[in-house]
Amino acid sequence: MRRTKKVAAGVFPRLWHASRLFRSPPELEVPPARQAKIRRKRRHLRFQANQQTWRPHQRPCQRESDSLHPIPKYFGVGKRRAEAFEPLIGHGIFTADGASWEKARKLVRPSFSRGQLDDISTFEPHLQNFLASLPAGAEAVDLQPLFQSLTLDVSTDFLFGESTNVLGSAKAASAGRSFADAFDNAQKTVVGAFALGPVGWLDPRSNFRQDQKTVEAFVSGYVDKALNRDTNDTLDKQDGKYSFAEEFAKLTDDRAMIRGGLLNLLLAGRDTSASLLSNLFFVLARRPDIYSKLAAEIRMTTKTTKHIPNLEDLKSMKYLRACINESLRLHPPIPRNSREALTDTTLPVGGGSDGGAPIFVPKGTQVGYQVFSMHRRKDVYGEDADEFIPERWTERNLRPGWAFLPFNGGPRVCIGQQFALNLASYIVCKLVQRIEKVESCDSRPWEEGLGITCSTKNGTWVRLYQHDE
Repeated sequence: MRRTKKVAAGVFPRLWHASRLFRSPPELEVPPARQAKIRRKRRHLRFQANQQTWRPHQRPCQRESDSLHPIPKYFGVGKRRAEAFEPLIGHGIFTADGASWEKARKLVRPSFSRGQLDDISTFEPHLQNFLASLPAGAEAVDLQPLFQSLTLDVSTDFLFGESTNVLGSAKAASAGRSFADAFDNAQKTVVGAFALGPVGWLDPRSNFRQDQKTVEAFVSGYVDKALNRDTNDTLDKQDGKYSFAEEFAKLTDDRAMIRGGLLNLLLAGRDTSASLLSNLFFVLARRPDIYSKLAAEIRMTTKTTKHIPNLEDLKSMKYLRACINESLRLHPPIPRNSREALTDTTLPVGGGSDGGAPIFVPKGTQVGYQVFSMHRRKDVYGEDADEFIPERWTERNLRPGWAFLPFNGGPRVCIGQQFALNLASYIVCKLVQRIEKVESCDSRPWEEGLGITCSTKNGTWVRLYQHDE
């Protein structure tokens, strides 16, 4: 008689046990033939690994002969991410593996060339809308939702060729706000599906189907507009405005692929930038010494509060970049990531009694890595690794290498990281130009709010004292 395993008490053990009911029987037990194959493969790969020279600057799964391959051969995002996110954002670089990932990457790469990213003048009108949304006096305001609206307006302007204009006039922002609300609500559902498996789709509070239709209808309008334009036009003849959707439409007429490309990039870029800005100003509001030093550097570079910084100005501000790096280190927007083994492989360390030997990783295994913990390693960043100290990037010979991964690394490194850094630098610079002093009006410590990204759970509540014009 088969014994029934007792389920542990508590919410998550029960959810995990329930999710097993949705799996196919072959995933519950490994057949004896498969077990024997894994044992043989483990011995073979351990022997292979011991014959190779591993370099610390390479990805752990790579040997010397693999470093020239453009496609990740051993690890990918896996089917679990695709099953959770593709109902919302479609197939693209965020969910694809193998040849389809390489194709998607090649399609979007030209739009992130340095020539396109160097134009930061498009940020200014959205920044002005943001400033107009701030209270006139020193009233308490939560900057986090405003940053989310700002980064949505900027991202959609770059991707769609037209902004959602959520921070603009009420009339112009109506459709954009409906899209933003649907996109945010749908994200919560897919995050639950990714974390809990099929059980995550059973949330009775979710209105995912309706949110999905709203998102798809909104983005499809821009896809159709891009496909209907004259393919010989490279820029809008009226204002010379760049549109990622139109450039993408020159490479393919597949509507689903274009829509998926747009939503994949919007998902990956919008919330991460908002989280970075929210987390940074959460700290700056509590550290007047850092804010004063940052303001002094910006004043020295821009001279006046009305000066619009260019890219060279931003590059010259070393302390500004140090503050951004320190925020990315201490509060990484993506605090955890994972990869799935695409084939039987090994990692160079982790096996043996002392953890120094290679370890076998069977195909289908999920390997997670905690960026949040890696960024606080005292053997890399010093005994003060838990403190916010921008000077560690300017006054110390700090070379963290693979211990600093705010934008991931290797072949799947974030393709939009320079865009994100330019945007964050510009916004911080312009705000510090305008704001003489920022004070926190929330005594609670920083606490993680986990979703697609890691932001501050209780918001970024501050009082802003603006310069006298």
